[in-house]
Amino acid sequence: MVASMKKNTDFKYSLVCILFSLVFLVWLIPAYTPKSTIKGDLASAVLPNIMMGIILICGVVMLVKSLLTPKGEEGAQKADAVRPGRLAAVLILLLAYLLALNYVGFYVTTAAALPLALRYFNPGLRWWRIACGTAVLLVFVFLLFELGLAVKMPRGVLL
Repeated sequence: MVASMKKNTDFKYSLVCILFSLVFLVWLIPAYTPKSTIKGDLASAVLPNIMMGIILICGVVMLVKSLLTPKGEEGAQKADAVRPGRLAAVLILLLAYLLALNYVGFYVTTAAALPLALRYFNPGLRWWRIACGTAVLLVFVFLLFELGLAVKMPRGVLL
């Protein structure tokens, strides 16, 4: 019973992802993206198109996996129940992140909060991997948003 419910749920979620991304890719992004005065310039539509493309790919992969998984295998995976302690930790971390963002900015806040969150939710993860992952993410965000899209990340009032 649980196995067929999980497969049915995965199938439904995959269809929602596919439909959602196609609506955005085909209709909403082209209809609501401001037209550039420069011929051939698509800069304002690039990021939304990439994001919707990723969601579309994930939806298709999820659909294929839900269709190809034998009925007996998906029952082995039991969904984690919502634990109040973990939920409280997430809410506290998010609140602290939002408050700190105004004072010390995006990069400092993310450099402090991301390792804490990764260590809390995956205690077996080594610190050097957490540090490398955090550094890669921050450099990627800087290159993509600050340099590539000319979007300034919040700096904070103390910095």
